[in-house]
Amino acid sequence: MDVTGNMVHRDTKAAKVASGKGFIRSLPVSLISFAGIAGSVSYDPKSEDDIDIFIITRQGCLWLALFYALLMRRLRGLKEICLSLCMDDNFAHGLFSQSLDKLAARDALRVIPVLGSQYYLELLQLSPLTRRNNYIDYAKQSRTTKTSMALKIANAAAYLFVGTYQQVKCTIANYRLKASGKSEERFDTRMGLHHFFLDSLKYHNLREGGHINDT
Repeated sequence: MDVTGNMVHRDTKAAKVASGKGFIRSLPVSLISFAGIAGSVSYDPKSEDDIDIFIITRQGCLWLALFYALLMRRLRGLKEICLSLCMDDNFAHGLFSQSLDKLAARDALRVIPVLGSQYYLELLQLSPLTRRNNYIDYAKQSRTTKTSMALKIANAAAYLFVGTYQQVKCTIANYRLKASGKSEERFDTRMGLHHFFLDSLKYHNLREGGHINDT
């Protein structure tokens, strides 16, 4: 790639990172343990790529935070923002402790932290695939913060409302992608009370095929 091409790619990434950071900083900090930028923007994005946002919330607050984030995305017209990887504290702890494969670990190390950088460093230490030998263990943030019953009830209600909305929205999006000849861009919606993922067909095939570059 020539110098001009490199500059265009750097400018594209810088603009997308700035947009992602601006969106993340508008989120309710009281509900969030960590938020960062993942996906293609953490590597070498193209101009048409979405900005994938990775959010970890306090226990029992995931769907309240997602409701707020989706509302902000819509009100601000940020169509390129994609809330593709969201979970609460306990789910994140289990994922990094037990469930990371090589592809997920590589992507985890590329994430650009915006909120809760120290918290994320602690999560990375839980998996042998992401652990850093030179890590300095500062005072750990507590992951056992209690959530009020009222907040839990509100979160469950948000799960029913936002989860149903997202499921319908993703089904329609997949139908349109297939109809327009872009079946390879379809994705599965994986959700529960403690997590929400958009698992693209491309990513799934890459994981199943085991084709992982270290670049």
